Amino acid sequence: MSLIDSAAQLTVLCARPPAAADADPVLRAVLDALSDERIHPVGPHPGAEIDPLLSGRLLVIGTDEDLAAVVARLDLRHLLGSVIVAYAPLGRTPLAELWSLPIGALSVRLARFGDPDLVPLLRSDTGEVLVGEATIGPVRGPVVLDGFRMLNGAARGVVIQPDRDEGVSVTVVPRRIGMFGRRPTSRLGAQVRVETAAATLVTDGYEHPEQVERCSYSRHPQPLRLVRGVVE
Repeated sequence: MSLIDSAAQLTVLCARPPAAADADPVLRAVLDALSDERIHPVGPHPGAEIDPLLSGRLLVIGTDEDLAAVVARLDLRHLLGSVIVAYAPLGRTPLAELWSLPIGALSVRLARFGDPDLVPLLRSDTGEVLVGEATIGPVRGPVVLDGFRMLNGAARGVVIQPDRDEGVSVTVVPRRIGMFGRRPTSRLGAQVRVETAAATLVTDGYEHPEQVERCSYSRHPQPLRLVRGVVE
């Protein structure tokens, strides 16, 4: 059974100017499929200016970073439990891959008629919401997941994603030595902590300007109502 009435009104938030479609065939396909909808150009990484639009069923057109900015506003306004979010990624992004989301015109059809699914979010020790993927590296220090030490040395990086069952998925990518290198190792858990010398942190495609020496993530208490159900 559908969790919502598929005829619910769709509010479209576009994080790219319509003129950009001249050089972006994916954006052009999305906008053409929405020719009968009102589109709200909100710019990249939208902030408080979108708050009046945050109700009902949203479609976010943009990147994982743009979607994360919208979800952050929903979290801040305590709307994660009442707003349904569809996503039209402008390419194969980590979040699109994680939840098997289509791109182009198919993403619009899914937004209109697909069922929402409760997918997990992560929250950092600084309160940042993570929707798809965080990477940190290079890492020189311990990586601890639920008390289990996944790393106690150096690695090329660590990849952190939400996991439906356990909450957090962590992959340690080892350093390469010459032509050889060990395979990445992955593990699921509830909370991960990374401590390192100065490293670069990228969250949902956003590269933080300041290097970090530690970060931790755990399951957010509220899931995201993400449209990803099968459309017949």
